[in-house]
Amino acid sequence: MRRPNLLTLLFAAVLAAALSACAGAAADYPSEPSSAPSATAAEPSATPTAVADELTAQTLFARLDAGLAAVQNYDLTMTMTGVAPVQLTGSADVADGRKNFAASASNGAEIRLVDGVLYVKPGELAGGKFVRIDPDDASNPLAAQFSAVRDDMLRSDYDGMDGAVTSIATNGAHEAVNGVVATPYTIILDTSLLTPQAAASLPADPAGELPATIRCTFWIDDRDVPVRAVLDIAGSTTTTDISNVGSGTPVVAPPADQVTTKMPPLG
Repeated sequence: MRRPNLLTLLFAAVLAAALSACAGAAADYPSEPSSAPSATAAEPSATPTAVADELTAQTLFARLDAGLAAVQNYDLTMTMTGVAPVQLTGSADVADGRKNFAASASNGAEIRLVDGVLYVKPGELAGGKFVRIDPDDASNPLAAQFSAVRDDMLRSDYDGMDGAVTSIATNGAHEAVNGVVATPYTIILDTSLLTPQAAASLPADPAGELPATIRCTFWIDDRDVPVRAVLDIAGSTTTTDISNVGSGTPVVAPPADQVTTKMPPLG
């Protein structure tokens, strides 16, 4: 499976990789995801306002990176339609340079990354407990695989994409999204200009070719936080929402009595 890179689409990849490694199969996601949220939501509070000054193809990704790096924590939801529909909810804690994440699927599977250690709950496997995996543990045969996942999460969400933006447009409208006011920006990416790593990170069919161009719309608030991103690619639409910025759900390690180091049977 390709590892998504835009925003927190990495949650889908981390969860799928964890379940594939622990259970020998992909997650049993629901066949029909819920509809993606509409672009307009309930009326937001007076602040924050929409993006303060116009973004350009040259500044877009750098500002989104800086915007996400500046916030303390937030909650997320992600819905992907298409051949392999996915629904995930999660949260992120990025205060003081941390990269702590948590995600869960409707089938009961969960994954958490806390202080560099992964906790994987593959549904009812492992007795319904979280399997603790230290990516630096050379004695664990899965450590190298999860080390790569952890390293992916420490990189920018947009590595290798900035040079592929061929157009960026906004109508200047201010819309209410996830309780704040945001400005939508639609970009077109030329996939021939993506770096190989960026191209491989996109959530397309790994057996298929990327289309020549990809359309993505970001709704960006005045903190340069992309409170919504909608990615259209290869017949699939992926919607990622960021909410509760600064007051997101805490990301903590599971209680000790819910953790095991014993891997469930593979295959």
